Amino acid sequence: MGCCEIGTHKHQIVLEPPFGGKVGIEKCIIKPILKLWNQGIKTKASCCGHCKTNATVSVDINDEIKMDKLGYKYTILESNIRAYIIKKEE
Repeated sequence: MGCCEIGTHKHQIVLEPPFGGKVGIEKCIIKPILKLWNQGIKTKASCCGHCKTNATVSVDINDEIKMDKLGYKYTILESNIRAYIIKKEE
């Protein structure tokens, strides 16, 4: 699967997370997102990186300690939010 331009939804599918609602997730990061959901992590936003940067996910503030304990590294976005780095096709 090729990369799509930033801001497009060409490779996204809509899923219903276990914590409610609907979210659009790029196909290449569905597996790591599902893995987080199965571990009880409430995700808030994600991005595949569009072949320009690392794939990342932000999580509920109450789950940040869980992410740290699971060994995920993070970067701080300009909006002062932690974005945890995830591997595509985990």
